[in-house]
Amino acid sequence: MCVENRAPIDEVVGAPVVYVDANFVISPEHQGEDRIFPRFAHMDAMHEAAKRTKPSPLADPVPLTNWNHRPYRPPDYGAEWVMLRKAWSLSRNGKTKLSENQIAAASAEFYPPGHALENLENWIWRFTSLLCTPEYTPLFDDGIDAFEPLRGSPLWDYFNRFYDGDASARGKRYYELMKDFFGGYSEFSQVYFLVVQGMPIRERYHTTSTDFDAVEMFYGKAYEQFTFLIEYLAMLNNMLGGRPYDTFR
Repeated sequence: MCVENRAPIDEVVGAPVVYVDANFVISPEHQGEDRIFPRFAHMDAMHEAAKRTKPSPLADPVPLTNWNHRPYRPPDYGAEWVMLRKAWSLSRNGKTKLSENQIAAASAEFYPPGHALENLENWIWRFTSLLCTPEYTPLFDDGIDAFEPLRGSPLWDYFNRFYDGDASARGKRYYELMKDFFGGYSEFSQVYFLVVQGMPIRERYHTTSTDFDAVEMFYGKAYEQFTFLIEYLAMLNNMLGGRPYDTFR
């Protein structure tokens, strides 16, 4: 069935074979071969990797019968991002009611009954958690545990007052970063499903679609945003050392 960007044609004997995959890289030896499906090997390896990984905590409260909803729904994150981007943009521009309507629509589409999205912040949290699961969940959990001793301390309260005045500007940077990522999602998705499982990409494997300019532009912007956002780790380290967030050793 032709959905978009394609049309049926009659087979031409002897025509070159080009393997194109939206979600996986391939070995150069497979490109040009007929009746080759490299994704099957990737999917088997992903299945084995998934069995070795602790499941997402977002899956715990959701019955296995909810196959059409997160977190069991197929990872069509590009489609969900279209709705999240709209709701996020509306909220940033003060159109709260329209943003809430978008959140309600997305909740009905992507999330199971009884586990509706609570608000925009909850949606961003759940979306990014699913996007990064499972490989980065242990890293995040370890980070949260490391900062647990700061809860309720005067140092933490002092930092929170600073954060309240800084959060809006930082939120805009995160929004722009995610927008840039999904602007090139068709390129990144070819390696995303391997990376998120912590699976190495074999040497000499390559993507079947290559928009180098889009990828290069994203990495340049991501690095720029990273340099603006990284100081929080240094601030938290100051507090773990018993100093105010803005006092360096």
